[in-house]
Amino acid sequence: MEISVAKSSSVCSSNTALLVALELSKATWVIALSAPFSDRISHHSITGGDADALLKLIGQARSRAEAALGQPVRVVCCYEAGYDGF
Repeated sequence: MEISVAKSSSVCSSNTALLVALELSKATWVIALSAPFSDRISHHSITGGDADALLKLIGQARSRAEAALGQPVRVVCCYEAGYDGF
């Protein structure tokens, strides 16, 4: 998966970004996904520390967004590390 850093102004003006928010703890990671073609935010939980499951989830969401839009979709991510997170 390609990871790039974008200036915040380009993120706000883009309709082709999959927005990912993470809440991290040792036990559970909660992921919120906002696709560029939908007003809904989907929420998912995975076992804390399962980076493979996280990348798979983001990759699948990105693929769905690219198929729906017919063009490449950037992934923009932010996270909040909980008290017992890292």
